[in-house]
Amino acid sequence: MNSTEHRFLAWSWLVLLAVMLAACATVREVDDVQTLFNEEKFDEVAAHQIKCKESDDGCNKVYLLKGEACLDVAKLDCAVDNLNKGIALTKNWSAVGLDAARFHGDLCEALRDRRDEATSGAAATADFAKLKAAATDFAGAVPDHIGAVYWTQLIAFEEAKSSTGLAACSSLDSVALKLTQSAPKAAQNTRYAAPYEALVAGVTSERRNRQCQ
Repeated sequence: MNSTEHRFLAWSWLVLLAVMLAACATVREVDDVQTLFNEEKFDEVAAHQIKCKESDDGCNKVYLLKGEACLDVAKLDCAVDNLNKGIALTKNWSAVGLDAARFHGDLCEALRDRRDEATSGAAATADFAKLKAAATDFAGAVPDHIGAVYWTQLIAFEEAKSSTGLAACSSLDSVALKLTQSAPKAAQNTRYAAPYEALVAGVTSERRNRQCQ
């Protein structure tokens, strides 16, 4: 083996070592963030500076957990940004051992809360559009989940309230029908049972006020 071959072999081993060290660092980061999250140290998770590369296996999980922690401590910009990133990076939910519906629901919740706290009409309108897109993505990813039904019908209800005349009643009737069809499933879900019931009540009240038949 000549000197050129020796240098190439040494360089190859250095590259391999660097890749292995980076992978180990990502594994440690995922484990550390998961441990903090399990211990309900949400402030620490929310403040965590993500070091892994987006292409690293498991890095998506760090973004997802940080996003949910930010939601738990009401840091809504942080929640939206990290949940969006984590969801976009996750191609195989079973591979990271996480529930797609959980994090899609988190993103919708963060966008709804940020829209509700908006200090300008433009910001509220922008977040409503993002919420609508997130609800649509939720329904596309987990179509049979009650959370997808809740968020898509909440959006439909909000849009129906801005309509007038027969168009409003037609939209409200459609929302009421879909909510009725999924009500048994909603009642069995601890996360969505109460907000689902509130949505049904809101639709019922709106239909009554508009004298929809």
